[in-house]
Amino acid sequence: MKIYSVNDPEFKPYGRVVTGLEAAKAEILQALSTTPLPEATDYVAEEPVLQELPAMVEVSEHLFGGMPVQLGWCNGHNTKLNCLEYHRDSEFNLGTEDFILLLAKMDDITDGKLDTAKVKAFRAPAGTLVEVYATTLHYAPCHVDPAKGFRVLVALPQGTNTAKPEIKADGGDDAQLWACNKWLLANADSSEAAQGAPVRLDGINVDFEQLSEEVGVHFLEFLRELSIECHKNNLVLSVDNPVPEDFTSHYDRAEQGKVVDYVIIMGYDEHYVGSDAGSVASLPWVEQGVKDTLSEVAAQRTILAIPFYTRLWKTTDGGALTSEAIGMDQAQQTISDNGAETYWDKKTSQNYGTYEGDGATYQIWLEDSKSIAEKVKLIKKYKLAGVAEWKLGFENSGIWSVITENLS
Repeated sequence: MKIYSVNDPEFKPYGRVVTGLEAAKAEILQALSTTPLPEATDYVAEEPVLQELPAMVEVSEHLFGGMPVQLGWCNGHNTKLNCLEYHRDSEFNLGTEDFILLLAKMDDITDGKLDTAKVKAFRAPAGTLVEVYATTLHYAPCHVDPAKGFRVLVALPQGTNTAKPEIKADGGDDAQLWACNKWLLANADSSEAAQGAPVRLDGINVDFEQLSEEVGVHFLEFLRELSIECHKNNLVLSVDNPVPEDFTSHYDRAEQGKVVDYVIIMGYDEHYVGSDAGSVASLPWVEQGVKDTLSEVAAQRTILAIPFYTRLWKTTDGGALTSEAIGMDQAQQTISDNGAETYWDKKTSQNYGTYEGDGATYQIWLEDSKSIAEKVKLIKKYKLAGVAEWKLGFENSGIWSVITENLS
């Protein structure tokens, strides 16, 4: 997913940057900096510290034309699109740190559902006051820097996001009404969906690996039929593929690209259990995989998946070779615990290290901020649709900002 700036022309259908009100913004930012910063995400509709500010009057008069308003906050850490919501009025946001808004338009909703491929990301610089229009779907911000998280003002007409009114559903978008002046579209995996929110954001990712040649034609027919049903139900369909090799030609990526929304390149497992020791994903190998895929599939339908893991290779004195997959933090801890020195390997565009112990030689090609940055740059270089990762839980806390910065 490309990340635009709220100052880019692409933001105009979704909202605007509000100029002026410098004294009010400074006062709000100072008070906002004293509010909590949870590890997850939390929302308070009306914060007394903000409500008592003289700036609250200016927000009411200049942003809402004198309407009663509430000043609250949405703070914490987030990288997911769990839900999208909309109100009958604009919402105003102002952050103490840079943050990212995931937005879509109401007129992209079809039969009560939203194709999440329509969602766009916009980065709002710290201290920038942003209006998100009433016709724009939005939800909790995403952080840019996990070390800083986000503290974001949420200014809305008074009563918004409070208890849901007791009404009988009578058509329209009543089914999506989740709170006062709040209509919600939830992802199936969200906590809101578990609480009964209508599931209106969804998609299917197909991952069938090591397909034999004789089942290739049946796999394609399965994708054709699945795509018809997905598109009937406004579901985004993506399919995972290994990096192109002669022995995977029966996957027929060209045909996949005609029927699914996104073809995902699994840019990892260059070396694997049973292979010689080596990198999981050297940059030249990954880039060649991108080029080969683009010879069959349009760039706007292609997503590159990158690894959050590496392999620790062990060669015993007797010559036996084994390996285990480990995440980023564990890899760094292994290097530190064993006093191994690493150096930048220009051939793989990775830091490489080796050490001796327990009658064996250990080797590791690290996936870290530097190697991930080089891989993410391929998204922009080849104008791909976005980036995916394998797998959550293997990443370190700082890698999301590396991805964000190199996608911008």
